[in-house]
Amino acid sequence: MTWLPLLGTLVGAAIALGSSLLVERRRERKEERVERRKAKQEMYARYLAVHAEAVRSCASSPSLPS
Repeated sequence: MTWLPLLGTLVGAAIALGSSLLVERRRERKEERVERRKAKQEMYARYLAVHAEAVRSCASSPSLPS
């Protein structure tokens, strides 16, 4: 019996496992980037809403005497 077919099978399995782990890790990183981007957009939207409300509030308040 020769060890070459067994060795080839093991090497192929290692390559397949390594590539699937790499692809899964890249997918996870992409999902994390998308989630971070959504969180930033939500935070910016809340900031702009609060800022706009503060500007409206300041604009509608009576002026301070000089």
